[in-house]
Amino acid sequence: MNAFGPPNQQFRVDLVSAGFSNWFGPSSSAGVLANIVAPTASPRQWASTAFDLSAWAGQTVRLAFREVDNQLFFQAGVDNVKIRSTPIETVPEPASTLGLLALGAMGAASLKRKQQQKATEKA
Repeated sequence: MNAFGPPNQQFRVDLVSAGFSNWFGPSSSAGVLANIVAPTASPRQWASTAFDLSAWAGQTVRLAFREVDNQLFFQAGVDNVKIRSTPIETVPEPASTLGLLALGAMGAASLKRKQQQKATEKA
C-alpha cells in the first residue's frame, strides 16, 4: 500500500437513475441500474459498445462515465455516444376499436337514411 491507498484505477460506464447521488459512496455500484462498460483498469484502444435501454422506456435515466485514479495518471476518453429510439407501434385498445366501429355504423346508417329519403322524395 502506498500513500494513496490500495491501487484503484478504473473506467466504467453505468446507467443510473435521474436522482442518483451516490457518486462517492462506499460501493461504486450502489444505486447503479446497469453496468454498460465493466470497470477496466487499462483501456488501451477504442471499443464500440451497444446497450438496450428498452427496460427503462418512459423513465429518466443518466449515463454515468466514471473514472477513478489514485496511482498518478489514468486517461480515458469517450467519443461518438448515440442514443437511438425506435418507435413502438401501438395496437388500439379494444374499447377504442369498438368506438370506431360504432361511429362507422352510425355514419353508414345515416347515409342509408338520406338515400331512402331522396328515393321517397323522387317517387
